[in-house]
Amino acid sequence: MEGVSSAHSNIYNGVRQSTARAFLTGPKKTRPNLTVLPFAYVTRILFQGKTAIGVQLKRGSSDFKVLQKKKNELVFAKKEVIITGGAINSPWLLMLSGIGPADQLRAFDIPIVADLPVGKNLQDHLFVFHSFEVKDQKSFPIHKGLGTIKHLLQVFFFFFFFF
Repeated sequence: MEGVSSAHSNIYNGVRQSTARAFLTGPKKTRPNLTVLPFAYVTRILFQGKTAIGVQLKRGSSDFKVLQKKKNELVFAKKEVIITGGAINSPWLLMLSGIGPADQLRAFDIPIVADLPVGKNLQDHLFVFHSFEVKDQKSFPIHKGLGTIKHLLQVFFFFFFFF
């Protein structure tokens, strides 16, 4: 796809806002409905029937080898459990917790909570961002039809042979 658009960004008062800055710092960090556990690694979602009621975790280090030796802790939610592990860790955690394709869960002796196609649509999305300044309308290259495919193939070959 080719075209021109403004870049999406999270800016507030001229400062880029990360997720942490937007939701966890300042007056928000003292909210009674938020508990932050630094160096905590969730290993499983806890269920009562099909309802998530908490998580099993290990904490106390950013070193994975040290965390493996730590004991599991159970943390129960008062209202809801929200999983925000991204495109890789969320499906991984759901499957470790018993939500996923039943045949795969059985292969690892994981008790099945729900037989769902977790992780089936996971795809790698190749994205090459190219930015340039346009001096006038004549200098903006517009490719139509096969020209676009030609340029896309050039990018692929460049990356495969030089990286």
